[in-house]
Amino acid sequence: GAVPSRPAATANVRTAVVVLGYHPCGHDWERVVWGDARAGLLGRVPQGVLVAASMRAELLVLGDGRVLKRTSVPKSAFGEKDVLQAHDGLARPDPVAMLTLRLAELGGFGGALARLPEERLRHDLLPRCIRAHGALNTRDEIARALELCARGGFGRLVLVSSPTHAPRCARDASALLAARPELRDVGLLVFVCASHTSFTKDEGADAVAILEPPHRSSRGDADPRDVAPGAGEVPETAGTDAELALHRLVARSLRLEPRARRELCARLAQLLERLETEVSAIIY
Repeated sequence: GAVPSRPAATANVRTAVVVLGYHPCGHDWERVVWGDARAGLLGRVPQGVLVAASMRAELLVLGDGRVLKRTSVPKSAFGEKDVLQAHDGLARPDPVAMLTLRLAELGGFGGALARLPEERLRHDLLPRCIRAHGALNTRDEIARALELCARGGFGRLVLVSSPTHAPRCARDASALLAARPELRDVGLLVFVCASHTSFTKDEGADAVAILEPPHRSSRGDADPRDVAPGAGEVPETAGTDAELALHRLVARSLRLEPRARRELCARLAQLLERLETEVSAIIY
């Protein structure tokens, strides 16, 4: 039968798509941000373009990554122009310039992007594309996106990032919304969409471990063989003292200085190896 039209309540909802920036000195910057056209893998920017075009977004925001000193930025050129643009005396990659210069290459990814006419993107999407700068970290970047939606009257926000970063975006957005009830009251909906390329070629979303606060009374009796490798679900003892809950310990470890954190990880690896050996001996 015919596809039903969108309900009137959502037909006029304004949509903003925000592509989170990636540190210019981060590993495999171009693959993370742009992707791998030969393999058909969309980086953050092409994925953001696809989402914006598909949802008819009124605004596409491209983050340029964290502030860097001019001397620390690698020389990256796309086409004949350098995409590193100065702002406030600092050099940053300009993802809007990159998209403008490489717009014709989007069709090379194939799939849905290949079906988007270049002229439509150039005349319809690019004028609604802006560059975001100044964010200090992921949480700050998402907070700025929420503020932008509040000021601009947007009812729907889509955050686009890498598979290994998207879970953090969802967590930070949820925490920020919880602290801003006025945004929930106006009905702002926040979605997270993952691109195809992560920080490393060999690890995707499965490499992200999700540590939830304990909430299942039977979890402490879980058989280690029932926990799928890479599933991110870690058994915790029911009724464990709050300070010993695994998610709290991990959060504390992230606040350590790098040297102390490396020492903790080395000791933890040794302890885990011993405990895993003991568990294997008991099970098998």
